[in-house]
This record gives sequence, C-alpha cells and structure tokens, in this order.
Amino acid sequence: MGLYVLPYVIPMFNFSPNDFLACNGTRQGATHLHQRMVALCDRLKPRLTKLYPDLVPIVSPIYTTLDFQPNRNRPRDHACLYFVDRKLKKSAFPRLPQLGVYVHQNALAIGFYSGWWSQDTMKMVIVDRKVFRGLVPRKGYRCLAGDVIVESPDRSVLWSPAKLDGVDRSLFVGQIYGADDVGALDAKIVDGIVDVLTDLYPLYAHFTEKRRQIPEATVVYATEPADPSMVRDALAPEEAELVVTLYRFLNLQGFRIAPEMLYNVYLCLKTKPFMMLAGISGTGKSTVIRLIAEAINGTDQGRALGYRMIPVRPDWHDVRDLLGFENLLTGKFRPGALLQAMLAAQADPDRPYFVCLDEMNLARVEHYFADFLSILETARRVPDGGWTTDQVVLAQGREQVEAEGLGEMVSQMSIPSNLFVVGTVNMDETTYAFSPKVLDRANTVAFDEVDLGVLDSESDVQIDSGQLRDLGLALCDRPYRQLEDIRHRTDVMAWNASIEAINDILQEENLHFAYRIRDEMLRYMAYALDLIESLSPDAPSFTPQDAFDYQILQKILPRLTGTGDEATDVLDALIKFCEGDYVRSAQKLGRMKRRLERTGFVSFW
Repeated sequence: MGLYVLPYVIPMFNFSPNDFLACNGTRQGATHLHQRMVALCDRLKPRLTKLYPDLVPIVSPIYTTLDFQPNRNRPRDHACLYFVDRKLKKSAFPRLPQLGVYVHQNALAIGFYSGWWSQDTMKMVIVDRKVFRGLVPRKGYRCLAGDVIVESPDRSVLWSPAKLDGVDRSLFVGQIYGADDVGALDAKIVDGIVDVLTDLYPLYAHFTEKRRQIPEATVVYATEPADPSMVRDALAPEEAELVVTLYRFLNLQGFRIAPEMLYNVYLCLKTKPFMMLAGISGTGKSTVIRLIAEAINGTDQGRALGYRMIPVRPDWHDVRDLLGFENLLTGKFRPGALLQAMLAAQADPDRPYFVCLDEMNLARVEHYFADFLSILETARRVPDGGWTTDQVVLAQGREQVEAEGLGEMVSQMSIPSNLFVVGTVNMDETTYAFSPKVLDRANTVAFDEVDLGVLDSESDVQIDSGQLRDLGLALCDRPYRQLEDIRHRTDVMAWNASIEAINDILQEENLHFAYRIRDEMLRYMAYALDLIESLSPDAPSFTPQDAFDYQILQKILPRLTGTGDEATDVLDALIKFCEGDYVRSAQKLGRMKRRLERTGFVSFW
C-alpha cells in the first residue's frame, strides 16, 4: 500500500457552441457551465499561481446570488473563472479587481476587470493617465466601461489610456469573442488565456494596490448589499471535493475513520478553531489531527508541517505553563510551546497551524487554559475584512521583551486566525472533569467507535497530494463567524426551532443553555449545508440530519449531569425527541439512562 502522486498534465481544452447554449438560466445549463469553469480552472490555476503566487481562483457557483448567497431558485445564465488577490479575497469588498474568463450567451471575454468602485474612488485611481501609458504591452485589446463585463464585441472599443475619460465606476480590458467566433479558436486557447492575463497583470496590480488603500465604506455595490459581514465567495464545490480527497488520503495512511465523522471533524474546525476529541486511549484522537496537518501542509523529514503536539503535565496551574514566563534570574522571557506555535502561525497566515494538547485534562483546564479561551471568544471583524482578538499579554508594562532563542519580540499579540487548537481527552481516575465554561466553548467529538477489522489495501487509489494544500486555504477562510453572517439564510435558521425545542426540555430542570451554544450550532449547520449541497453524487453521503445529530451529541449532551427522577424525565424527553432522526444522540442518551439506573447519577463521560 502506498501513496501515489500524479504528475500534472494539461489536458486539451476549448470552448464550444454548447457552452453558449448552456447560458439559458436552467439548472442543467448552469451545472454544465460550472463544470466547464472548474475544468478550465484545473488547467489555468497551476500556471498562473506559479507566475503570481498572490492570485487565488474563484469559480462562479451554479446559482445566482441573493444577498451574496446562493439562491437555488435562480440558476446562473453565465459563468466565470477569475483570479483575485489572496489577501483581499478575505475582505468584505464585492467584485474585487480580477483577471478572468467570462462566458455569456453571446460572448466570451478574457481579461482584466476593475471590480466595483464609487465614482470618486475611480477618479482617484485613473487621475494620473501617465501611469497607464505602456501598462498594457500589446495593442488590440477591447474595453468596456460599466457594470457589465461581457458584451458583444461590437459594443466595445479599442483600449487606450484615452478611453479612461469615459470610465465611471468599472472597467474591462481584454479580448472579446462573439459566440460565432469561438470556433476559430484553436486547442491552445489555454496558452492564449495565460498570455492575455499575463499582459494585463500590471493593470490588475495597479487597481489592486489602489483597492488596498481605500476604506471599505467607499465601495459601491451594484445592488443593495447584505451587511458586509455576510459577503463571501462561493468556493464550496472545490472545498467539498477536497474534503473527500482528505478522507481517501487518511485511508491510504491506514487510518480508519468513518467518512461522516471526518466531515464532522472538518466542520467543527471550520466553525471554531478549538475542539476536543474524547474517547478511550488508542482510538486515534491525536493521530487524526496530525494526519490532517500532514495532508494539508506536507511533511519535512517525516514530520508533519504546521503541527505541534503539546503533552499536558499534571502540575500545570496557570497560562504561563503554555505561553511562557519571564525568567527573573536572566530577565529574559522563556516562550512556552503554545506561544511558539502562535508565532509560527502568525508568520505563515495562509497555512493552518494545528496544536494538539494531548491529554488536556490531566491538569485542570480551567487553571492553565481559561485565559486563552476567554481571549479566543473576543474574535471580531476589523475594517479590512480580517479578524483579530484581544491581546495575549506576555509581560506587563513593556512593549518589547527579550525572548530566549527569539530575540526582541512584542509583549502582546492577538491569537492568529489560522491557529487551530485541539485537545484530546481521556476520562478516568487520573483526569479532571470539565466545567461548563470549557464545554460551552468547544465541540466535544466522541471517538468511541472501535472496529478491529483489518482495513483492505487500496493501493490502486491515486491522490494528487498537491491538491490538498488548497484545503488549508479553504479551512482558514471561515466566513461564518457570528450569527449576523447567517441570519439571512432561511435554510440555516430553520434549524433554530429544533434548538429551541431541546432547550425547552432542558429548561424544565434548569439545564438549559444560552446564546453561545445556539450561535455555534447554527454556524456549524451553515457550513454543513454548504458542504452537503456541494458533495458529488459518488462521494460518501452526509445529510442535514447527520449534521444536527452531531451537534446534539457534541454541544448539548456533554453538559448533562444530574440525579434522580428529574434526570430521568429529561433523558426520556430527549430520547423521544431524538429517536428516528438523530440516531447517534439517541444511542448515547440510552447509554446515559442505563448508567443512571445503575448508579443513580447521569453523566456524558
């Protein structure tokens, strides 16, 4: 059994009349267009991102958007593949400056599009016409001024800097072909697209740099926008495919995990960068995180990159055991393992960095980890669309500290948004139980299913491990971070009725939960519904009921404790609620009730 890496080979690609006939606003046509753009992306992405590492591709979704979210009642009647700045993509700006390929029913356009601007900011960008002289090296490109990128060639004019006089809010420069002209394009069209986009990269770079300099409030929206916190790019189809590839990678490594469990682990990480893996020793709790890091980040001399295991010691008492402390004898700061991981994550923001707190409840988590958890809860969006937290204070009263082995460094830093902390948990006489503060802030994933059968060899399965690097970017791109990001999604908010029903059951015995758990469950469901919508028919299945079942099991049941008839009544009501639709939770509740009958006490653990 081995891991095979396929060499990259560029297949032939060309546009056909069928691509333009598919611009008909039907689901079948929109699906065809999306598949064609994905195929084109597979050919263009390796070449363009090698030339320009700052670029990241986006393929238009199958559906048009409502408040920047897929609207399943409106399949798209056009399609596009465009490349934008990797850092600006994380902002709330709509229609960023881009290099792309755009298909409509009457035309194919290849080139640069400025994105949306206000009249004042566009004037600021184009005021110095000397800048544009020679910025586009070849003559013969066409241009359009307006919100529409694709028009018939006869609606465009030849590009020159003088044409900037007619630009109001947006600009397209590139090659435009009529539907009847596409047949004349040869099989080397991919080479031609690369040439055009390379020619126009300086123009793109000029507009991108200007976009970085303007405040978000000056951006113009072609339609009434959703709150900027809701704006996101739909990359779910590619992301879902990569999660399935990750599952196959784990199988090739000989690691046994059910596909729906891997979906769940990924969704937990996507929802919040802190989770706990519970179960008996030897079930692979720490191994699964190491293998995910290895799949996404690769290895160096057999060690997973972007991964650090921190064994928790029973004598840890406060956050200094993780972050470090000031040595009073030398006057230098001695950095702890978690601080070193934070610094590594901060230095490489586009790569996820995984920290495994192994056997995290050997010491009292509330003593050594509570401060970090509290700061993690302060995550908030900043004006440029990124995220930050309150500062982790390393030394009071100073801006800089001298750190052993690191030299001068700042004495305060926020938690990097690409840092993922996973704690492994064993519950026995040597460990401590968790307080509600910890349980409320994490998904507690139970690794308690054991199948001792030997895995069949799958040596014939081949995986391009390079593709899994893109999964890291998708994992770090987490658009749903607060309730306002999903409030407009009726498919997600519909699950709140079930959450309320469960809370009503718990409230009878004063066991109810509050807003944090509700919000995190709904955000998990938003990511889950995106994933489910994008899974291919031949992928291992995952349903909305599976997703909500995991949320009951991981966010609600770990908090349950009690004795006597009151606990029995709550368990019976929850079992009745879960039976049929939520099998995992119903089975766990059944085991908890049997323990209650034997011992007089109920506990998740």
